[in-house]
Amino acid sequence: MQCSKEIASLCRELDDKHDKIKHDEALCCDSLREMKELNGKHPTSPQLRWRLVRVMFEIGKHKSRAGVSAKEILTEAVGYAKEAVEMGDNNSKCHLWYAILLGDTCKYDDTKMKN
Repeated sequence: MQCSKEIASLCRELDDKHDKIKHDEALCCDSLREMKELNGKHPTSPQLRWRLVRVMFEIGKHKSRAGVSAKEILTEAVGYAKEAVEMGDNNSKCHLWYAILLGDTCKYDDTKMKN
């Protein structure tokens, strides 16, 4: 699926900004609010959806480093990642972030689910 020029431009801006914000939890939280708003405005864009997942993953890393459970945000991110794959089955980044989130959240599954 080809994205519009507007979405492509937004994605370039978000990618540039991500490199600057990923090391700062407060900036990641600000970006999360922005990403949720953008996803609300463009609910069928797999390009924006996987970028939302990426920000949620960064917040999960910050929480884990601080000794706080990241289960809630990562579990929510898995749902968004699954939606991204469903929207953009031919988009490799959607599949990549879905796989990353599945791998990262499996530590929260009980042992019966893993077998």
